[in-house]
Amino acid sequence: MSDGRKPVGRDAQHESNEPRFETSGGSTTTRRRVLGGIAAGVALGSVVGSVSAEDNIVTGPVAEFGTETASQPQRAFWHEVEFEEEYDDPVVVMKPLTHNGPHECHIRLRNVASTGFEFKIEEWLYRPGRHANEETMHWVVMERGVHTLPDGSRIVAGHMDGIDHEWQTAYFGHAFDETPVVLAQPQTFRSEFPIVSRQRNLGTASVEWRVQRELAEREEHPAERIGAIVMEPGTASLYGTSFEMGTVDGVDHTRTRVGFDGTYQEPRFMADMQTFNDDQPAGLRYSDLLSSSVRVFVEQERSVEGRPVDDPETVGYMTVEGATSGSAALSRSEAADVTSRYGSRGISTGE
Repeated sequence: MSDGRKPVGRDAQHESNEPRFETSGGSTTTRRRVLGGIAAGVALGSVVGSVSAEDNIVTGPVAEFGTETASQPQRAFWHEVEFEEEYDDPVVVMKPLTHNGPHECHIRLRNVASTGFEFKIEEWLYRPGRHANEETMHWVVMERGVHTLPDGSRIVAGHMDGIDHEWQTAYFGHAFDETPVVLAQPQTFRSEFPIVSRQRNLGTASVEWRVQRELAEREEHPAERIGAIVMEPGTASLYGTSFEMGTVDGVDHTRTRVGFDGTYQEPRFMADMQTFNDDQPAGLRYSDLLSSSVRVFVEQERSVEGRPVDDPETVGYMTVEGATSGSAALSRSEAADVTSRYGSRGISTGE
């Protein structure tokens, strides 16, 4: 590592040439919540037909939420986050971030491992890379799998390798009754060039993904691993932790208010664009996070002079009640009515 810090994992290239969507420091860490033992469903993809779902029940912790506040002293610096629990095959989503500094930026991850991950505030190359203003971002880690809640709703967590600048289709391995919310983010760092992930053609069973560099850098980008958490819109409560998934239309470069269905004392907010109506490389930023609402806007990069984002996007979000203090883990007995499994068929290219 260029900054001399101890890694928490390794960004290994996937051995197969075929991408699969698989279910198979300078920062301040605040309160987090651990959800244990969510264990039924089919995992986002091991090789089709290779594993029996009945033989692969997830028995450990399933999800954990956290909040980080950080600045970026230099482009090469990475912040470390340690989980409260260990995960066999974790998926992390940490986006968007606040808008306290004037430079366009987004969150980049690497070394997503069983015990933690690394992140940085990644400015585009036309910016110096030092982000002096502190920003706040919330994150969720979830065990790869399809997790069925007591009310019958399902949350899918998985990842897919081989995502570059060309669009590729990821199949969920589970058909939802209505179009789900998809929160997706690169899990790897295989090039020094800044990127964001984008998605389009979201349906009940699949979505298309690609990564985008800034417009001034048009070279091909190495394939990255994209991780995602997928769930139908709605509200739920899991052992005292309330959360909701929802969408809002018409989000552009102006701040758009998102009203939550519920009220949250210490909300954590994660979001991603669900559409690709405007082809400008861009990410999301948020502000004014309150118990019942937040404001979001699309922030495009400006390496090439051009117009602001004219075509509004649909934004999907996840809002989670924060822990009142410290962290809280649930025992296996407390989670007996929730089931999760690694499955024989998961999100894949469909080939």
